[in-house]
Amino acid sequence: MQGRRLKECRQKQQSLKLSTLALEFLEKSAKHQFRSRVQAVGLFLIIPIIGTYFGFREIQLNADKRLLQNCPEQKENCSGRREALERLIKAGKSLAYFNLNNANLNNVNLNDTNLTSANLNNAKLNNVNLDNANLNNAKLNNANLTSANLNNANLNNANLNNANLSDANLNKANLSDANLNKADLTSANLIYANLNKADLNKADLSLAKLIYANLTSANLNNVFLFLANLTSANLTSANLNKADLNGANLRNAYLIDTKNLTPAQIKSACNWDVGFYKGYYDDEKEEWIIDEEANKAYIEELKQDKFSDPKTPPDCSKWE
Repeated sequence: MQGRRLKECRQKQQSLKLSTLALEFLEKSAKHQFRSRVQAVGLFLIIPIIGTYFGFREIQLNADKRLLQNCPEQKENCSGRREALERLIKAGKSLAYFNLNNANLNNVNLNDTNLTSANLNNAKLNNVNLDNANLNNAKLNNANLTSANLNNANLNNANLNNANLSDANLNKANLSDANLNKADLTSANLIYANLNKADLNKADLSLAKLIYANLTSANLNNVFLFLANLTSANLTSANLNKADLNGANLRNAYLIDTKNLTPAQIKSACNWDVGFYKGYYDDEKEEWIIDEEANKAYIEELKQDKFSDPKTPPDCSKWE
């Protein structure tokens, strides 16, 4: 009961003796009417406050965007840049095409952030969290990504020329068509990484974990793979001209149709005799098929070729 009827009943209550049940009913009706009015007034006050809050927030975020875009490229610590960046990330805003050249972003959390085509040349990104971030076509020339977390990150066609990715986590990262010329990937985790057609000319992959990595058609010219773990890695059609494979683990690695790979290079590695060198591409299955007989014959041929034996056999105890 509400409104006029409730008011009339309460007036009659003064002159009539009502039952206990009726009194309880009137009391509950009065309380319900009071609560309804309070709620209505509350909504009337809260809605404008919420609108004002979001309005101010958008103004702040737009100011943050302008600050990031206008920071001088030569300045490493542009005043307010880090705070502005963190507010934009927290709000789930895209940083695609942003100019973050030379920015100091060490230890910043950028997971799931869209940095498509962003300019991160010379950026300081030590220990940064870029888990699942989109860095498609990003510019990361000379960037310092030491110990960065790039798990499942998209770095397709990214430019990482001379970048430092030592000890970085690139597990399942997409680096297809990426430019990694002279990049430092020492001790990097590249397990299941996609490096299809990546340019790794003169890159340092010493001690890197490349288990199940896809290096098909990659340019590994003059690359350092000293003690790298290439177990089950796919190097089909890769260019291995002058690549240093000393002590690398080639167990079950696919080396079919590789370019410029010499017997001496192969035998400088470990477990080369259980690698795959001969096969053909099955168009129907869309995969490389190992020719078991031809592969066995080629490995035997390598064993018989004493001229290609290394003067000092590699220490393969690490892979036992």
